[in-house]
Amino acid sequence: MTRIRLPHLVPTVLSLVLATAPTRAEAQAGGFPARLGVAHLVYEADAAHTALRPGDALEHLEEALRIMPDDSEALWRAAREAVNLGMLEPFGEEAKRRYESAEGYARRAREANPRDPKGGEWLAIALGRRALEVGPRSRVHLAVEIREVALETLALDSTNAGAHHVLGEWNAQIRRLSGIERWMARKFMGGGVFDQASWDDAEEHLLKAIRYDPAGIVHYLDLAKVYLDVGREEDARQALREVLERPAVEPVDPLHKQEAQDLLRRE
Repeated sequence: MTRIRLPHLVPTVLSLVLATAPTRAEAQAGGFPARLGVAHLVYEADAAHTALRPGDALEHLEEALRIMPDDSEALWRAAREAVNLGMLEPFGEEAKRRYESAEGYARRAREANPRDPKGGEWLAIALGRRALEVGPRSRVHLAVEIREVALETLALDSTNAGAHHVLGEWNAQIRRLSGIERWMARKFMGGGVFDQASWDDAEEHLLKAIRYDPAGIVHYLDLAKVYLDVGREEDARQALREVLERPAVEPVDPLHKQEAQDLLRRE
């Protein structure tokens, strides 16, 4: 999961501009001022994200995309904020709309810059959230693409915590399928892919997500759920305590903390 620390944002903004410095013709046509404006809006969006205000962040990013619709840096961030807003929605239809929006932004980010793993990271995350809002058949269909996108992302960046988290959850969710869902999964995925899912791989990928993003408390929460599934109660309690002890760094972290508290009370 991508976090931007504010002390480093100024050089980041400059690098966004200089990395794609315009030609003389583009500068004369107003391209360079436009790119400066987009870089500033991305900066403002990161500041709002750090302040746990995803709605404000998305507004800045949508303004940036009105100026430069194919800016990959604005697009993957817009996917991130749409996912956060979906997770904060109490009603299913609005959450579903947010996840579909996030998917669209992430697909555009990948098209704009196929070499940047961030587009794939947030596409996999958006598809994973969408899968929780649909029926069993659609969920199985999405599971195929979720796995493919996460693996493609790790091929670009083996340390991408978001992709590792998605693969950890992919393994866990496959292992949690009901009987009819397991039948459909075998039919649509093929037995080879389906049989690769394991609790061990779920744990391994979530531990890698923690290694590469130790501040991300959602990694500890979902790892705790895996431990509960396999009967490792003490390991689960330790992971849940990590959720409660670490500071909130994402807009949805207060919800994660509440869920961890609820799980601990049931133990």
